[in-house]
Amino acid sequence: MLTRVTHVSLLVRDQDEALNWYLEKLEFEKRADSPFPNDMPGRWLTISPKRQPDLEIVLQPIEWGLSGSPETRSQAIGQTPGWVIITDNCRSDYERLKSRGVEFSSPPEELPWGISAVLRDLYGTQHNLLQPFVVLS
Repeated sequence: MLTRVTHVSLLVRDQDEALNWYLEKLEFEKRADSPFPNDMPGRWLTISPKRQPDLEIVLQPIEWGLSGSPETRSQAIGQTPGWVIITDNCRSDYERLKSRGVEFSSPPEELPWGISAVLRDLYGTQHNLLQPFVVLS
């Protein structure tokens, strides 16, 4: 029986650049930072929202486990599925994040399921900032 998801991967061009962006712009926390043995490129580097330690986002360098040329792998950056990031005040967080330089594809908009704004990370991956009308647990 499958019980839960603990990690998701986000393909990044530069782990340090991505780490700094998520820590500074979205105030995520670093959860793990360990070197790989045998000179494997990159390191095991994970982040998550401060109040959600049970889910970690792996900042995955393009050299890991992907087939194709380096050019093909780098074209996948920014093309991965985005996440829904829950907030208790979408409009306020939109203004706060925007003042930090976070780019948005759309401003807060009231939809049938909540107030939503779409942000882009440093590589162009789109994430939904959502204030749901129904409390999600």
